[in-house]
Amino acid sequence: MTTKETYKLNNYQKEIISVLYKFRYINSDLLTTYLSSSSRRIINSRLKILLDHDYIGRLYDSSYKLKGKSAIYYLRPKSIAYLKTTDNINHKVLLVAYKDKSAKESTINHYLDALTIYLKLTSLYPQFKIYPKSTIRDLMNNAPDMMLTKNKTTYLLDYYQDEITYRNLIVKIRRFIDYTDNLDKEAIIPTILIVCQSSVLQKKVTRLIRRELNNSYVYLTFLIVTQDALLSSQDKLKWLNVEEYELVSF
Repeated sequence: MTTKETYKLNNYQKEIISVLYKFRYINSDLLTTYLSSSSRRIINSRLKILLDHDYIGRLYDSSYKLKGKSAIYYLRPKSIAYLKTTDNINHKVLLVAYKDKSAKESTINHYLDALTIYLKLTSLYPQFKIYPKSTIRDLMNNAPDMMLTKNKTTYLLDYYQDEITYRNLIVKIRRFIDYTDNLDKEAIIPTILIVCQSSVLQKKVTRLIRRELNNSYVYLTFLIVTQDALLSSQDKLKWLNVEEYELVSF
């Protein structure tokens, strides 16, 4: 009889663990979209096996059903132990994963929204390579949510929820400016992409960016858009250039 202690992971289950490592939290809908080769029924079956054998945990209670929310999954210590034996793993990411069960709801929602944005960007910009936060964690202090690259072009993207504090916004904007200011002369200067949860927040962030750029000696391009505009876009998404105050696409 197979027990939790002796269960051997197959390649499909390892793939789900890898997705959780990259994006921290998932639900079955997002995972099915990410793993487009598998149906939701098959995905749910694989999640259940991992759950039964304590490789992943699940966040779900009666309030989820009332809100129409799906169960949310995260890594358990057995998966973290497995990941430590694999290549190209950032151990700082694994340390954070130990706290995933008790994370704030806003943190969990941020990661789920970031994955939704990631999936949309892969369809809008198939020519780009897109790297989630876990893979660029050593790029700078307080790494952005993702990085997009194509040839010698680099974009760094942050997603801001409405509840973000003004102080935290200042910290996040300034660290992009400081990062660019400390680059070597030959280094590629990234373009910064900001996705805001609402148009109200977008206006606030736009004013803040313009102020911070005016107070610096750095030439840095910020492009900003709302979450709704991004997710509803079918082609040629228009971003607002914060400095020039004009709509651009790339």
